[in-house]
Amino acid sequence: MMTKIPCTLSIVFLILVISFPIFANQATGDNRNDRYDKHDSGIVYDRTTGLEWYAGPGNDMGWHKAGDWIKALDVEGKSWRMPSLKELESLYDRDEGPVNMTVFISSTARHVWFSESAVAFFSFGVGQVVENGKGFGVANEARTLAVRDRSKRIQSKENTLSQADGAEKQRPAPDEYRTSVVAQDSTHVKYQAGIIYDKKTGLEWYIGPDKGVGWHKAKSWVQSLHVHGGGWRMPSFRELKTIYKPEKPSNMPALFTTTGWYVWYAESSVEPFFFTDDFENFSFNTDRSRVFAVRDRKRFSKGPQVWACLSR
Repeated sequence: MMTKIPCTLSIVFLILVISFPIFANQATGDNRNDRYDKHDSGIVYDRTTGLEWYAGPGNDMGWHKAGDWIKALDVEGKSWRMPSLKELESLYDRDEGPVNMTVFISSTARHVWFSESAVAFFSFGVGQVVENGKGFGVANEARTLAVRDRSKRIQSKENTLSQADGAEKQRPAPDEYRTSVVAQDSTHVKYQAGIIYDKKTGLEWYIGPDKGVGWHKAKSWVQSLHVHGGGWRMPSFRELKTIYKPEKPSNMPALFTTTGWYVWYAESSVEPFFFTDDFENFSFNTDRSRVFAVRDRKRFSKGPQVWACLSR
């Protein structure tokens, strides 16, 4: 008797080992069968047609509202659309679930809108098209499902990533402009990109449009400036003072090409920095002021991401 116990136990153990994958599949297979896979997001993938489905709200709505709902849908991406009649017919399965479609699509809809008609719906109750209001309900009594082609969605995503990668590869290095010098003096270097580097202060300058602008518009212009890596800001009063040169045209270095005498600075929105020293003929108007942008080359050279952190 004692010799039979180990054998019996071995047989029981072997049966359990063989059966475990079966039990495991049943436990984890609640959201799939031979045809459909249901994701945690609610998306149902039909492996037969290659379509992805998403159930609409559990209430009736008109065709146009159904279209608006689908257009705004953003579940694991967009690209959702209203299904065609042929696509709805592919879901119809007599005696499958409570509404003759797979139970994985969590919908109680017996009548569903399709893209080709705003006055008729597909009835899952009878498996055919029914004109709205004729024996199967009143106007607006239909639900909506959203659909998209998985292969096209994946291809579109791959194309987008490929384009972004290509753009990243083609983007010039932030300091590439420094190889094209167009003018310089003892203190400043001007590059073809329009950037002016001050060797004494380490600041880089960019001259705005040669026309009058208010302080708020000037600030918006600087914030939207992305010349060679961005990181631009409005100069401070002290920074503008470093380029004040009374013996130069416009009382600033010749490389700073502008006809304006007033330049906005960050600390004040009511009074700009005056480069003029002709106060006898002084005539000031805020809308005649100019805008310059500035950034610190040393900080910017650490890279755009580091610059963004330092400039906060």
